[in-house]
Amino acid sequence: MPTEGEIDADINKRHDSGVTAKSSEMFELENQLESMKLTESKLRRQCNELAQDLKYTRDKAENDIQEALRGLGELSKTRRDIRKLQDELKALKDSEKQAVQDVKMQLDGEKKKWLKIEKSHKTEIEGLKRLVEEKKAETGELKKKITDLSRNLSAARAQAKATNNNTCPSPIQQKQSDGARPNRLAVSSIGNPLDRISELESEIARLKGIHEPHNCEQFSVASLEQLADAKALQEAAEAEVEGYRHFEHANKKLMEKHAADSQQIINLIKEMGRYKVRVKQLEDLAVKEDQADSDVVGSDDAKATVAATLELSAIVPCASVAPVTPQDNDAEIDDLKHRLHNAELEKEMFLTEYADYARSHEDMTAELNANFHEIQDLDAENVELIAKNEQLSSQLEINVQTLNAKFQDTEQQIAKAKEELTKEFQEKLDLLAEQEKQRTNALSTNQNLRAHLDDLGTSILSLSTPSAPKSSFLIRSTSPSIATNALDIPTAISDLLPNIALTIKIRPSEKRNWALLRHVQSAISTSSSLDILGPPDLVRNFVAGMQDVEKTFKEKTELAEKLEMAVVEAQDEIEMLKERVREVVICKNPRHRALKEELEAKESRLQMQSQLLAEWGEKEG
Repeated sequence: MPTEGEIDADINKRHDSGVTAKSSEMFELENQLESMKLTESKLRRQCNELAQDLKYTRDKAENDIQEALRGLGELSKTRRDIRKLQDELKALKDSEKQAVQDVKMQLDGEKKKWLKIEKSHKTEIEGLKRLVEEKKAETGELKKKITDLSRNLSAARAQAKATNNNTCPSPIQQKQSDGARPNRLAVSSIGNPLDRISELESEIARLKGIHEPHNCEQFSVASLEQLADAKALQEAAEAEVEGYRHFEHANKKLMEKHAADSQQIINLIKEMGRYKVRVKQLEDLAVKEDQADSDVVGSDDAKATVAATLELSAIVPCASVAPVTPQDNDAEIDDLKHRLHNAELEKEMFLTEYADYARSHEDMTAELNANFHEIQDLDAENVELIAKNEQLSSQLEINVQTLNAKFQDTEQQIAKAKEELTKEFQEKLDLLAEQEKQRTNALSTNQNLRAHLDDLGTSILSLSTPSAPKSSFLIRSTSPSIATNALDIPTAISDLLPNIALTIKIRPSEKRNWALLRHVQSAISTSSSLDILGPPDLVRNFVAGMQDVEKTFKEKTELAEKLEMAVVEAQDEIEMLKERVREVVICKNPRHRALKEELEAKESRLQMQSQLLAEWGEKEG
């Protein structure tokens, strides 16, 4: 039998072993927890690094896409600029050709014109010169004729004198007179010398008359003036021709500049073509290099063998030609090594350049692929936008139709509200008349009051006579329950005159009676007021009901007018929006959403108005 001490020791031992096991387990769990925490932190760092790498890659891809788009935009812009320059160049060339042709035609026309004018002036000058010479010759002939006639006249006078003296001329005088007389002026008979003298005088006068208006000096002066005018015209024509030559020179410069610009554009196009050919060559070179990557090691061995062969072949001829000393062989070997080193450096340079070209080719290929995919995405997005635009256009038309229908419904509601207002107003008037009738039946009839009212009616009939006073009025509207009374005008004359009672029987249910009361009130005086005589409770109810009905009718009339104005404004806005929709056929601009939002705002506004009408109808109902 174990003792109590042994049992306690055993229990303590077991407890210590359990505590030790638990502590070791806890330590192991703590270690696992620490390792898990480290793993978690490591994984988090890796995730952060991956996220950063992903972000960097995305940013780089976006930047590449933006660069590609920018490059495409610049390329398209350059193409558009080139096309625009070509069009401008063509238009400028056509305009310059047309201007040159116009200037040439104008210049040719002016040349022909001035040549014609110059020719006509020369012809005219030659004609004037000939005319001057003819006139000079004619003047000489006339002078000769005058001399002959004077001599003949002297001979005739002498002969006449001898005849008058009855003397016969000597044979010598007869011979002289016969010799001096011309053949064409021979005297037919000796008996009429005076007639011959008068004939010769008339001939001399005629010749002088012919010679007088054709003065040679006047012809000469006129010819010189015409010649000066012709020279001035010729100088003006030469100055104009010089101006046209200046224009032609400027036009030639413009054409040369145009040709230089055209040549520059052609050079740019050729340079672009060379760049394209260079890119294609680089692509072919990259393909060939990819095919030759597997043979790089073998080619290096072959080159080494060839280099060794070259070294041996370089040594053998030298040895075969002449004895070679070791120093010469060393120099040749050093030279060959130097050449081999240069060849290797050149090879490395070529390989580096090829690697650069390969990388640029890969980058360009990737960029072109990205641009191609981007263009495809843009085309798809464009198609989607066009479809969305068509859908929005159809939706816009549907919204316009819906708004038109709502406007029609609103107009119908307004008309219905007007009818309800009129009906309600009439019902209230009928209700007031019914209340008045019921209270009238409840009142007691007084015979004295009826007699007094009859007397008042008789006095009212007397107002229609011309002798009736008009200084003041007592207006009293009596019915079985209601009477209206106007206060007297507070004047000195009205204090002296008696009051006149005017009885007006009305029905409160008829609206025209109220208009009559207003006319009567405005007719009596501006300082008088309209009093209603009768039972106090009935008078108060009548006045309050009349005021409420008038106030309600006024408010509802104003509300209906406002609603009508709002409907008219909304219809105008709808028409304006329809016109804008008709103008926009296919809208590729995202700003078309503004129209949609505006239509939605108009629709919500109409809904609010419809809701206001509905609430007003419920309140009135």
